[in-house]
Amino acid sequence: MRRTEQDVYEKLKQDFPSEIAVLEKGLDTIWQCSLILIEKAPLLNKPNLNINLKNAKSQDRCSASQTLLIYHATMFLRAARLLLLTGYLSPSLSCLRSTFESIKNAHICSRNDAQAMRWFDGKKVEKPKGVSYPRQMTKALARQINDALSQHGVHANYLAFGTQAYYPGVVFSEENKREYKFFTLRNIHIFLFISNLFLDYLLDTKPFLKDKVPDATAILQGVKVKADEVGTRLKKELEYLGTTKQTAH
Repeated sequence: MRRTEQDVYEKLKQDFPSEIAVLEKGLDTIWQCSLILIEKAPLLNKPNLNINLKNAKSQDRCSASQTLLIYHATMFLRAARLLLLTGYLSPSLSCLRSTFESIKNAHICSRNDAQAMRWFDGKKVEKPKGVSYPRQMTKALARQINDALSQHGVHANYLAFGTQAYYPGVVFSEENKREYKFFTLRNIHIFLFISNLFLDYLLDTKPFLKDKVPDATAILQGVKVKADEVGTRLKKELEYLGTTKQTAH
């Protein structure tokens, strides 16, 4: 029997209700924050954005680029959610990597007018000397996240292929339910981790959002707690699968 995306979605909602509920709530809050930022950015309320950029104040250019990149990151996060909940794990990870890259670029452009202009000119944003990573990430963490998301989601290698090719066959298989649980929890954990980092960054760099979205701080805490909880469960599943393989040999 051929299973549809709707079948996968319904099963995930049934098997991971609390995880998906927190995931959805965190994403909705990030989306709400990004729309508020769009409304407040000075340059984005004017016609002929490209013309106004050249005559704008440096801080307005930086603010506009940061806001647009935050919006860009949010759209990819929404796409990652849709792909995750319909069983497309590797494409979901690819979208999460785009989300993460956009957050990094948003921060760089908010701190450096030259990089903001590079982005508006369609050029690659580069981290200049003197611009530090935001509090939510270290250089090592940024590299670790990029590598993990690239290997399992972006690059056309065997790890990404194996994840995506294997998953549809285990979702509805009682025999492979532990593998299904592991793969699903891994992707949910990464999604929650990126969401936590993203929302924390928004509330940290734009404190007024705490007043505009009164429950945002509580939701951030809920996302962090659930991410930690899923991470603990994920380790246990990995240990179990490792033990099972050793026993089989």
